[in-house]
Amino acid sequence: MTSKQKEPETTRTEEEVGLSNGTRKPKIREPSTFDGDRDNLRGWLAQLSVYFEILGWEDNHDGDKIKYTTCLLRGDAMKWYTPYAEKAQAKSWTTWDEYQNELKRQFGPVNARDEARAKIRKLKQGKSSMTDYWNDFRLIALTLRARVLAYK
Repeated sequence: MTSKQKEPETTRTEEEVGLSNGTRKPKIREPSTFDGDRDNLRGWLAQLSVYFEILGWEDNHDGDKIKYTTCLLRGDAMKWYTPYAEKAQAKSWTTWDEYQNELKRQFGPVNARDEARAKIRKLKQGKSSMTDYWNDFRLIALTLRARVLAYK
């Protein structure tokens, strides 16, 4: 393009540029995939929870949540789901909560309480920041508390 040529003018609507009432809407990053790694399940489910909240899927979208989540399964997680997709095995869930519970049963810690206790014993701040240390402690402690409350 020479200096005398003008760039073509384009007019974009507010929807095209993501504006609403003069403000720019944030770009939403989609949740990552899940390959069946037990250490990643909790954080991945938290990611999904936030994503579904942004989409406005908190209530009455169980089927959508299950289908979307299933599309994010990879590796061992997809191997687990394959018999359900092939209709070789009946699904044991109909709600989002039931599906999450099945994922936790399949890919959560085998013995969450004992694993959390061992992690608490080994936890040291070392060179990590106080914030990182506190967050690690808090997540482990919440696991222990949830397990204790579940047995009451």
